[in-house]
Amino acid sequence: LAPEEIDKAQKVFQQLKSGHSPSCYESYWQTKEGSRRLISWINTTILDNEGKVQFIIGTGTDVTDQRRTEESLRLAVDAAKMGTWDYDFNTKVTSRSIRHDQLFGYESLLDHWSETEFLRHLHPDDRSSIEKTFFDMAQKGGPCDLEYRVIWPDGSVHWILARGHFYLNREGQAQRMVGVMMDITDYKTANLAKKESEEKFRVMAET
Repeated sequence: LAPEEIDKAQKVFQQLKSGHSPSCYESYWQTKEGSRRLISWINTTILDNEGKVQFIIGTGTDVTDQRRTEESLRLAVDAAKMGTWDYDFNTKVTSRSIRHDQLFGYESLLDHWSETEFLRHLHPDDRSSIEKTFFDMAQKGGPCDLEYRVIWPDGSVHWILARGHFYLNREGQAQRMVGVMMDITDYKTANLAKKESEEKFRVMAET
């Protein structure tokens, strides 16, 4: 056990002995070679007939590489200025990054984000098609790429590219939807300007 983790481990053990067990916690351990590994623990207490703790069972999993991968992914997403979201169809709760809400025109995370909030921010001309796509994908699952316009609180319109994945449970019902999104307004504006310029030259060439 890494030296700085000893006090925390002792407190966790005392809580376990008193019956107030933290079901999960993480701590750093030091190998014989001197490297540090992050271990995720799941604790279970077994009580005797009087309700006192008789046994403590702890299962540890090395999550060092997993955490490094998650951190690398987070840095890559931040560098690309992407927002992330994770929607639970059962609880109707959306976990999301601050960049997600910024892409809808907010400086900080809103207290609540729901399907209704999402649809409310969509451009009226895109709302019905996006709603239909979401409904269809929730039935069959799988990856989904979308482009749509959102209206910020200040009234400005912004283009969004979203790439998500719908996960179904064993019964074939939608369980989770996770994805990333980014602002492509500059790209869309430049592409539109290019098409308008090409059209002007075409008209001039034909006259």
